[in-house]
Amino acid sequence: KERILAAIQLYHAKKIEKIFISGDNRSHKEAESIAAIAEKNGVPFHAIIIDILGIDTQDTCRYFKHFLSLEKSLEKSL
Repeated sequence: KERILAAIQLYHAKKIEKIFISGDNRSHKEAESIAAIAEKNGVPFHAIIIDILGIDTQDTCRYFKHFLSLEKSLEKSL
């Protein structure tokens, strides 16, 4: 819980634009619960990215890398 609270503080301090949330997603409950804490603390849904695919750190890193490349492609096209 300390990590999401730290991320929320960074978001409100405008140090970060998005919060990437992962967890043990075999049941998708952990990451969704963490995202709910962020939303209840004023982080808008569009600023939260939930890793629904990862079941371990390696999967999460692959997903995050893919997400970042897609986001950069979108930024270039605008």
